[in-house]
Formats: sequence, structure tokens, C-alpha cells
Amino acid sequence: MEKKKAIVTVQNSQTVGLSSERAKQLLQEYGPNAIVEQRTYPFLRFILRFWTPIAWMLELIFVLQLYLSKFDEALITFFLLVFNAVIGFSQEEKAKKILALLRAKLQIKARVFRDELWQEVDATEIVP
Repeated sequence: MEKKKAIVTVQNSQTVGLSSERAKQLLQEYGPNAIVEQRTYPFLRFILRFWTPIAWMLELIFVLQLYLSKFDEALITFFLLVFNAVIGFSQEEKAKKILALLRAKLQIKARVFRDELWQEVDATEIVP
């Protein structure tokens, strides 16, 4: 069997590089070279703290204690459940803030060959 050969065409010469205008067109066509961060509502993230195996265990204990009429112990279990969710949520928020700060400080630069000159641009402006 004969293998098909892939033909690769290079649209830009190594001596010229991309023009700034072509780079802008490609940036508009393909978008920035970055991962889009999905944002969720803080309230939803807090509610999802009650949908974990540890939370399920505490919720089951809470229901069983209510069924057995042990209201004092049920109240303590409920307090532990909410306390666990609040602590986890606050730690997650702190981590997100620190990560955002690191991203802001670590702006990656790249050297590109455009308009017959080597230039330094943000890595988000690299185009295919």
C-alpha cells in the first residue's frame, strides 16, 4: 500500500515573517492564545460544598439523629456540616485570589519575527 504524503505549505518566508496586519487578522480569526477561565457564581460554589462524600456522611448522621430525637447532637452535626462548608469555601477563595495575583505577575512574553524584525509580544498574541 502506498502511503499518502502530507503536503505542508509555509505561507510566510523565514526572512520576512508575518506582517503586523496579518497577525492582527489571525488574532481576530482564531482569538487570543489563552485558556478561557470558566467563572461560576460564588453561591453555587458554596452550595456544591454540601455535595461531597464527607458532607454526605454528615448529612446522613444529621438525619439519623433527627430520626432518633437526639436534637442536641443533630444541632452539633449541622454546625459541623456548615462549618466544614464555610472553611472549605473560604480557603478556595483565598487560593483563587492568590492564583489571580500570580497570573497577573507572570505575564509570559514571546519573541516573534514580524515585519522583518524580531519583536517581543505577550504570549496571548501568538497566532498560528
